[in-house]
Amino acid sequence: MRSLSEPLLLLERAGCFGRHGNTSSTSAPPSSASTLYLEREEKKSLCTFGERERREKEREEMKEQKEERDKEKEMEKEERREREKGVMCKRLERKRERKGETERESERETEKNMERVYCPLYASFASQAALGQIDRSKAANPSTPSAPLAP
Repeated sequence: MRSLSEPLLLLERAGCFGRHGNTSSTSAPPSSASTLYLEREEKKSLCTFGERERREKEREEMKEQKEERDKEKEMEKEERREREKGVMCKRLERKRERKGETERESERETEKNMERVYCPLYASFASQAALGQIDRSKAANPSTPSAPLAP
């Protein structure tokens, strides 16, 4: 049988004794089969303060790492938003350009239509002016003819 001070010596050598005070340890010495288990349990109960400190440090480090990862993820999200925003801006610019092009095309078509309709009219007006049927000073502005057109 072991004495009660023997487990305490083992724990003291392990560096766990005295941090948390005395132990309320075993009532009877352990059998040889479960000696290691009980010694580990005693060591755990005596070393909890050191373990707590180590675990708290690990938790703090994990929290810091998680915060860093979260910050990185947030930065990536913002960068992605900015890129998407830039893409959207480019799309809007292209759309405006296309709209401007279509407006210009419609203006060109309108001009062509005007030429198709008014050029023959203007040509006839100019030819009448050349023939002396209409006053030449008014020939430059066909919207206000001075004389009626020839039948």
